[in-house]
Amino acid sequence: MVSIEKYTEQGKKEIEEKYVKLEKSKAWFDTKYIKDEEQLTQEQIAYLRKYSITIIGLWPLNALVRKQWDLVIILVIIYFLLPAGVALLEIYSSVYLAIALTVVPSIWWLYFSLKHGRRLAWNRNEWKSFESFEKSERVWALFAWITVAFYVLLVAIGY
Repeated sequence: MVSIEKYTEQGKKEIEEKYVKLEKSKAWFDTKYIKDEEQLTQEQIAYLRKYSITIIGLWPLNALVRKQWDLVIILVIIYFLLPAGVALLEIYSSVYLAIALTVVPSIWWLYFSLKHGRRLAWNRNEWKSFESFEKSERVWALFAWITVAFYVLLVAIGY
């Protein structure tokens, strides 16, 4: 006969493990954690660690749907810093300070989003399967390439 305590302890451990995984998946700016890594193949893990242009497509809708709200918050903060950078440039003629306040955080944001966006999308959402995640990535990547092409076209026509 199996005791109730054994099932209670086992259930408690499972709940604790799920809670730890959930907390890790929501971590801001995590650069290593992959949800359910033990259940993925090496190819799938490598895919999650690859750069992804998807963050650019239909911004900020993309980031909000994929639960990357921390990336949205950081970009909003950077946009608030832009006027401060311009003001510092006008007041102190300090190009370096203006760049430090505006360009450096923007480059960091773009790098982090491209490098970790795919993995964060995997971690923060519930996917039916890895294949459904890959399909979602392809759709968002298409939107991203359309966005890039649109901006290139605007630059080319001198807008």
